[in-house]
Amino acid sequence: MNVCRTFRNQVKMVKTLDFTDFDDLIDCAVMLCHRQKRRLTSRLYQMPEGYRLVLLVGSCTDLIGCGEFGKLQSGNAVTAAYTEEYGKLLIAEHAVKKLGSSFTGRSV
Repeated sequence: MNVCRTFRNQVKMVKTLDFTDFDDLIDCAVMLCHRQKRRLTSRLYQMPEGYRLVLLVGSCTDLIGCGEFGKLQSGNAVTAAYTEEYGKLLIAEHAVKKLGSSFTGRSV
């Protein structure tokens, strides 16, 4: 996943969210899945310390409320590259949509 992409004349930024607890990851994915009107590009990795979502977003406002469940990382270009190199890829495409729709019955 490239660090920045242009899509329909919009610059997209790579952001990463870390989760130590699987339930927090699911709750965040459900919230994002319900809130997003458009498809959110995302990948899920397993890291030694938990799970990491790598997201391609148009704005940081797309991630409002995510801090309640996970930790938004700074230095995301480096973090994303490190994750791709050393993380174990669990869901390669549309991780938020897949997790959110699979666990949609959960209350957030």
